[in-house]
Amino acid sequence: GLGPILFGSTVSETIAFFGVPDKNKMDEFGDQELLYKEHNLTFSFSRDFNFYLTHIGTERETLTLNGMKLFGKTESEIKRFIKMELIAKISKEDGCIHEDGHIQTWIAVNNLNISFWFHDDELYLIDILCDWNDDDTPRWPEGSTAWNERRKNLEKKQIQM
Repeated sequence: GLGPILFGSTVSETIAFFGVPDKNKMDEFGDQELLYKEHNLTFSFSRDFNFYLTHIGTERETLTLNGMKLFGKTESEIKRFIKMELIAKISKEDGCIHEDGHIQTWIAVNNLNISFWFHDDELYLIDILCDWNDDDTPRWPEGSTAWNERRKNLEKKQIQM
């Protein structure tokens, strides 16, 4: 998460902390997105998981990771950073050429739940995802609303048995 906003937080908790977003919309998958232009942050809340926070995207140019400023770096510089600084392996790579001739590529580091997006070989977006137990089950951080709700539901089941 980000500060007190943990993965598994609700839309209302995020708005209470960051204030009213510049945009509050549903995406093509039915997930809710809050966009904060001043912070260069997008928070995504999954329809499949009761609209809990599952994804944070940032275009914040001042962001650093392990002390390194990443935005503006090339794809090869980020790949070297992933290998040497994060000591991680790239899980997936993909890309496409848009009709206007611009090239968009991305690389994912699944064990860190981070994707790096490039436009014409320059990093412009970092996506951070919640942890997952498997492809269908998020691992909510302890203390998040989703974690507390799951715990209450498990306690109810135990009482009913």
